[in-house]
Amino acid sequence: TEGGAAATEAGGEPIRVGASLSLTGEYARIAEDQNNAYELWVEQTNDAGGLLGRPVELIVYDDRSQPETGTRLYEKLITEDKVDLIMGPYSSAVSGGMMVVAERHSMVNIAPMASSDELFEQGYEWSMQVITPASDYLNGALDIMKQEGLKTFAYVGEDSAFPAALAAGLEEKAPDMGLEMVFSELYPVGTRDFSSLLQQIQSAKPDAIFGGTYAEDAIAMTGQMKQLGVSAEIIALTVGAAENEYYESVGKDAEQIMGASHWEPALDTPGNDEFVKAYTDKFGKDPGYHAAGSYAGFQLLGEAVDACQCLDQKQVRQYLWDTSTETVFGEFDVEEGTGAQVGKTGVMVQWLDKKKEIIWPDDVATSKWQMLQPWSERG
Repeated sequence: TEGGAAATEAGGEPIRVGASLSLTGEYARIAEDQNNAYELWVEQTNDAGGLLGRPVELIVYDDRSQPETGTRLYEKLITEDKVDLIMGPYSSAVSGGMMVVAERHSMVNIAPMASSDELFEQGYEWSMQVITPASDYLNGALDIMKQEGLKTFAYVGEDSAFPAALAAGLEEKAPDMGLEMVFSELYPVGTRDFSSLLQQIQSAKPDAIFGGTYAEDAIAMTGQMKQLGVSAEIIALTVGAAENEYYESVGKDAEQIMGASHWEPALDTPGNDEFVKAYTDKFGKDPGYHAAGSYAGFQLLGEAVDACQCLDQKQVRQYLWDTSTETVFGEFDVEEGTGAQVGKTGVMVQWLDKKKEIIWPDDVATSKWQMLQPWSERG
C-alpha cells in the first residue's frame, strides 16, 4: 500500500520511505497501530509542506509477521524500489533479520518496536532503538512485588526475540531484589492452548505470574487462566494487556490484570494532546503505545533529515546518535555506535473499573495498584 497525498506546497521528486509491517499474521492486531501512525505522520508532514520541501511517499509491504519475509522485503525496498529512507517493522522477531539488511546497505533504521536487548548487542551500527529495552519491561512489576512483600514468580512467553530477552532480564534482576523465578518456559509462536503450561504454573504456586505475550496469546491465555482457576497476587502480561483491544476482547476478565506499557495518553510529553486528537480523529480509536512509539520514530527521522538538510545516511545517523530529546513517546537517547536506547523508561498499567490506569512509577501514576482477586471471587 502507498499512502500520503502530497500537499500543494511540497514540490519536486517525492522522498520515498519504505517499511514492512505485519499487516497479516500473528502480530497483525498490534502492527495495525504502527501502520496507522506511519500514515498519520506522512499525511501531517505533507500537509505542512513535506520534508526538505518535497512530498513524502510511504511504501509499506506486508511481511505477514514472518521474519524471513520482512528481511526479503527490506532488501527489495532498498535495491529495487530504491527508497531514500526506511522505517523499522513491528516486533523484535521481524527486526532481527532486517537489521542485517540495514547494515549491508548502510541505511539508517529507526526501529520503533524492536525492544530485544540482544539485537543492539550485535555490533550493528545503523539501527536506533526507540522503545524501552525488553529486559526492563517488567521492572515495575518486580518493584511492586518487592513493595508488597511477594517473593516468587512464574514466567511464560512466546519463543521469539522479545520474550526471550525479557526472560533473561528477569532472571538477572530477580536475585538482587530478593525474588525468585520458580518457573520459566517459552512456547512456540502461534500457540493458543496454554492449559498444560498453566497447570505447571499452578503447581509451582507463584506469588505472581508474568507473560511475555503479544495480543492473541494474551487474550487466549487470560480466558484459559479463568477457566482453569489459575491465579496469583499479580498477573502481568506484557504487550497484550497494555493494549485497548485487550479489554475489548476479554471484557471484565481484564480487571486487575497488569500490562507493561511505554506511553499512555495521560502522560505529559511534548505534542501528546495534539497527537492523540489527530490519531483519534483519523482512525476513530485511541492510540496505544505502539502507535505513539511509531509516530515518534518517524518524528525523529523527519527531525534528523531536517537538521541535516539532506538525505545523507551518515549525517542522519550522526544526528540521531548525538541527539537527546523528548518526543510524543517520551525520552529518546541512544548509545553512539550501537543505537541501544538508554533514555526511555516504561510504565506499568492495570485495568481497573474498565479503565487502563498507570500504576507505576509513582510520579506519573493515575491510580494505586490492586492485588488480584481469585477468579472465583470476581464478578
